[in-house]
Amino acid sequence: MLLTEDLSYSGCATSRILSKVLADYVARGLRALSPSEFSDQERVHETISSTFRNLDEEILADSKNALTELLTTAKKLSRLAPAYSGSAALLALMDPSSSTLHVCCVGDSRAVLGRKHSDPEEV
Repeated sequence: MLLTEDLSYSGCATSRILSKVLADYVARGLRALSPSEFSDQERVHETISSTFRNLDEEILADSKNALTELLTTAKKLSRLAPAYSGSAALLALMDPSSSTLHVCCVGDSRAVLGRKHSDPEEV
């Protein structure tokens, strides 16, 4: 199960892209792992981190390409916006086979894990 949250700064262009593609992008990277790689938690962490970096590079490359393409000013600005508007992102991935929760935070996002106890006196 993948859950994502993103916060935008200086506009919502990056946030819009992340909300549409981040979870699928990471899932695609994880599906490429073999079963033995998927059981290696360090390899899973590396894959998640590299998919974040690769998506960032794709966003920047698309913006750079917009500068050299024959486009209207409005279209160029819309393609440049994701590269300069910025965003923080939070992704949580639950691996039920190992009961492992992977959490990725980019930017100034944070995650807090809460647990419900059967004893209401226990905190």
